Amino acid sequence: MKTLADLGNVLQIPSGKFAAAAEPREIEATNGVAIRLAMQVNAVSIDSRLVKTGTLFVALNGEKTDGHRYWRQALAQGATAVVLENLPPELIEADQTDLLSRGVIIVPSTAAVLTPLCREIYGTATITRNLHGITGTDGKTTTTAMITWLLNKVDYPAGSIGTLGAKLPDGRNLPTAYTTPPAPELHRLLAQLQTNGARAVCMEVSSQAAVQHRVDALAWQTMTFTNFTVDHLDYHHTVENYALAKASLFRGLSKAATAVLNADDPLAYYLAQLTQAQKVFYYIQDDALGSRGDFTQYIKDRGKILGKAWEKFMLEVQEKIPPESSREILCKAAAAGRVVAARNVKPTNSGWQAEISRGEETCTLTIPLLGRFNLNNALAAIATAMVICPNIDLRTWAAVMATMPAVPGRLEIIDGQGQACPTRRPSNGKLNLEDTTTPYRVVIDFAHTPGAMEALLTEVRRHCCANKKLWVLANSCGNRDRGKRPLIASVCERLADRIVLTLEEVGQENPAEILAELQAGFRQPENIPVVPLRQEAIRYVISRLEPGDYFVVPSLGDEHTYNINNVAYPYVERDFVKQCLAERAMVDALIELSSKSAFKSDGDNMGVGEPTCNTKIPCLPAYFACIYYSRWRDSNQSTMN
Repeated sequence: MKTLADLGNVLQIPSGKFAAAAEPREIEATNGVAIRLAMQVNAVSIDSRLVKTGTLFVALNGEKTDGHRYWRQALAQGATAVVLENLPPELIEADQTDLLSRGVIIVPSTAAVLTPLCREIYGTATITRNLHGITGTDGKTTTTAMITWLLNKVDYPAGSIGTLGAKLPDGRNLPTAYTTPPAPELHRLLAQLQTNGARAVCMEVSSQAAVQHRVDALAWQTMTFTNFTVDHLDYHHTVENYALAKASLFRGLSKAATAVLNADDPLAYYLAQLTQAQKVFYYIQDDALGSRGDFTQYIKDRGKILGKAWEKFMLEVQEKIPPESSREILCKAAAAGRVVAARNVKPTNSGWQAEISRGEETCTLTIPLLGRFNLNNALAAIATAMVICPNIDLRTWAAVMATMPAVPGRLEIIDGQGQACPTRRPSNGKLNLEDTTTPYRVVIDFAHTPGAMEALLTEVRRHCCANKKLWVLANSCGNRDRGKRPLIASVCERLADRIVLTLEEVGQENPAEILAELQAGFRQPENIPVVPLRQEAIRYVISRLEPGDYFVVPSLGDEHTYNINNVAYPYVERDFVKQCLAERAMVDALIELSSKSAFKSDGDNMGVGEPTCNTKIPCLPAYFACIYYSRWRDSNQSTMN
């Protein structure tokens, strides 16, 4: 347990300053200071509502409010002291002794002292020497899970922090409110990970966290870059600002750190030039991007999906780093044995296989995960793990990666009976859809950007037989980047056979505006049904799936709440999908059973419309009753005529 006096160096409190007081008032204030300095500090908070006895309140000037407005409330709730930048008007006449006796500490920058204070109070000095960041638009969660898995499997205890919460080395999960938590919550989690045996922590680092200084003063050992497309422009406003936020993480790396970069993404070479850290690259040779170095045509092609603003910015980056510079950067890294490359990529029964190499080492990598993008994630994870544990050879990492389980809510496949589906593919690369126990499949994924949606739908399309349909929900989150909505809709229309327009979490935004902005991205909006309530949209599609069809449910992934007007309602999409699939299976069973019966239905009461109550069947949702009673009647009319 720390006292306020223990934090004197961080808070810039001069030692011995109050010993020479002589006047009665000064003696009283000095005694007050002594009492204050001896008070214990057991927590840090930047939210006055969370302050309890023993908390140190640090006032930050945030985007929505200024924490300096709440210093009195923090003291009233038992704060040991409040740390401010600005002197409150009513204390303008007070000297430092008076301020400190009242529990008020003034520093030049509260943001600058926040992380050092958290490190001291939560005792995270050791664990923060072994931090590994993962950043990029897409793939952060999966790559973080992969690195953590690899390290734990070679007896290097590691924890993780990210979108799915914090994960202890033994697999237990701790909930978090942010992908990259603010400093007080982050160091509290780091302390828990350290207490539970973690030697290293792998952490997703968002662009907002970089801009909001949540990870300032953290000494990263590695920073891994996955890719750069478009997201969060509601916050960053421009593609350039978004890129600069990512770049700041690499600019801040020390010479002893390592930047792990995706050589198949043109921004990687920009990051390589601005960082002083060591550089390791990974890429897929079959794609011929990393080795060629000229991304001009790639950028123009991707610009059709990601928008003109992204294309314009990336072409400007390409001009600053010509192909010969990119090739030179990659060749130097390869000559130093600092490139992990994959070639001869091919699908397997349950994932992907490739030959991978680093320097003179080569071996076969097989990953049990669908999605070619997961091969990129696996290469990123292996390249990072090799930096953390340099004495372990490539073949060992490949063997461990072969046992990697699916990440919850990431390309998660549920079959027609509501069970998690272990996919199997014949040599032609298509899933076996002849198995009548799995007549159709639902794919749940966190994809919420145009680039991620394109990768997801392209991968699922590979497994659809030519005469089967690929269904998708077109949706986008409220109070987030509005510019990506028409781009997401356009990707859905181009790659899917059937689309249903619906809502994701709406936040505080008008739902009609969200739907209209998505609809603007369709070429033929008149052909796309609108089912605003997400749960009904899922039921709508599942009721219409035919054997062999795929249904992609994007955006929420493994989230456990659904936000409407800042109220988080309990909702797990996986569970709801399983419920709908079970309902569909029940109705199909009823239809099959009743088609074999000599019972003649009352056609007037069995059509689509208001369903009548019938005690001879299970209690099903009214929506399903309408759909399926109509099908039952129609199929029996044909046999009776």
